[in-house]
Amino acid sequence: MEYFTRAWALGDLSDEEFERVEERYRDHIGSLDENGPVRQFASTISLNDAYLDGLDHRDGTVSLRLLTGDLRRGYWHTVIHYGGESIVHRSG
Repeated sequence: MEYFTRAWALGDLSDEEFERVEERYRDHIGSLDENGPVRQFASTISLNDAYLDGLDHRDGTVSLRLLTGDLRRGYWHTVIHYGGESIVHRSG
């Protein structure tokens, strides 16, 4: 991922680098069409603490089934489909 890399997830960035990543991500989301599906999704669904409930990879599409939400708003399943992608395993 362009913003939330392995180094970001593992805490291998300085506090300043960490904050710059989040700022760049917010700037990117803010630059998207406000009525477009990606901006609507990013502004309503938080994937921060999502639980991966299922993964399906077939016919060039990866589908993630996530348990999303929080105690305040409740929980629900969110399904994300990525088309034309492939899964690449990298060790290390």
